Amino acid sequence: FEPFTKGYVNVVPQTARGGIGNFFNNLEFPTRFAGILLQFRFGRASQEAGKFLVNTTAGLAGFINVAPEFDGLNPPIEDVGQAFGAWGIDHGFYIVVPFIGPSSLRDFVGRLGGRAVDPIPEPWTQIDDDGARFALQATDLINDLPDIIDVYKKITEPAIDSYAAVRDGYAQLRAGRLAE
Repeated sequence: FEPFTKGYVNVVPQTARGGIGNFFNNLEFPTRFAGILLQFRFGRASQEAGKFLVNTTAGLAGFINVAPEFDGLNPPIEDVGQAFGAWGIDHGFYIVVPFIGPSSLRDFVGRLGGRAVDPIPEPWTQIDDDGARFALQATDLINDLPDIIDVYKKITEPAIDSYAAVRDGYAQLRAGRLAE
C-alpha cells in the first residue's frame, strides 16, 4: 500500500486529510461513549458527549476539531476493550487480524462489541446503501494509511524482530490507556 499512500499524500493536502480524519473520529463517538459508560465514568461520558456536540455543530460535522479550545472537552480515548480491562479481564493472547491490525483477545472482543454502536459497519449500520457504506469505510482506511505506515516503520525499522516490536508496542499502548 505504500506507493498508493505516497500518491494519496501528494494529491490530498494535509489540511484535507486532517479534516477527513477529524470527521471519522467524530463518527466514532458512540463506541468511545459506550466504553466510557461501561466503566461507569459519567464525568468523562459528559465530556465525550460535549466534545461530540461541539465538534458536530461548531466543527462543521466534525471536519474541524474545535473541542480542544474548550476546557474539559478532551477526555482520554476510550473503547469497549478498555472497559473490559477495567473490569479486570486479562489482555489475553496477541493476535493480528488482516486489514484490522494488532489486537489482543480482550480488545478484539471489545471491537466486536463496539461495532454494535458504530454507525457505519455491518451488521448494525445506520447506512442502508452498501456502496455508500463501503465508500465511507474505504475513505477512512485510505486516510489513515499514511499515519499507520509511518508508525509501523518507526516501530519496525530499528527492531531486530518486527513482530515482537509491534506486539510489545501494542501491549504497552493498551496498558497505558487502561491506566488513564
